[in-house]
Amino acid sequence: MKRFHVTPFHHGVLTFWAAWRRAHETTPVRVLSLDHHTDVVRAFRDDAAEIGEEAWRSPETVESAVARLRHDEHFDWAVKSGLVEEVFIASHTCATVPADRRLHVLCDPRWPEENEFLREPKRCRALADSVLEGDYLFRQFGDIGRYGAFILDIDCDYFLTRRALSPRDGGYFDALLRRAELVTVSLESDWVRLLKLPKEDITGPFVASAVKTRLENLPAS
Repeated sequence: MKRFHVTPFHHGVLTFWAAWRRAHETTPVRVLSLDHHTDVVRAFRDDAAEIGEEAWRSPETVESAVARLRHDEHFDWAVKSGLVEEVFIASHTCATVPADRRLHVLCDPRWPEENEFLREPKRCRALADSVLEGDYLFRQFGDIGRYGAFILDIDCDYFLTRRALSPRDGGYFDALLRRAELVTVSLESDWVRLLKLPKEDITGPFVASAVKTRLENLPAS
């Protein structure tokens, strides 16, 4: 089964996660996600719709959910349906309380408040350049081995500069790519355009292409 998938919007990754799970009939996996900001709110927001256990087994149910979900609600849907066991999100900012105890948002304390970041982006360039460096990712996720089987999920707005995609120490990111059961990338092109640092020409498709190239050219372990 194809291991790398791209979707325009973040909640669209649910389709690929569910298809992978149905194909493998395995126990729930964890998700390790890279994202600029995450909402981690309850699926369907104020809608009282129930999320059935093992709803992921029905492609029709999954597609119906994707059509209604927005932003990062798919994380809550994924754990409540039993599709995945836990989600760990390395996020620059988080403005909401996770909707479920199985959703873990890991924010680097060195990132400034969002408004400060938008007013003074120069302060953050060195930090933005470092988001794939081994020490940066280790501070968020720690020992990769403790997660067992996992899906690597990347929202392109995690990257604010081109430089970030060429880490000096990319060994940790390469290990994530190598060990992931599945790699999903959401373009979120509007957010990439809005959040990229001044004078950067980075785009969602550019990020997706860079990640795919790196995956296809991983050095031998």
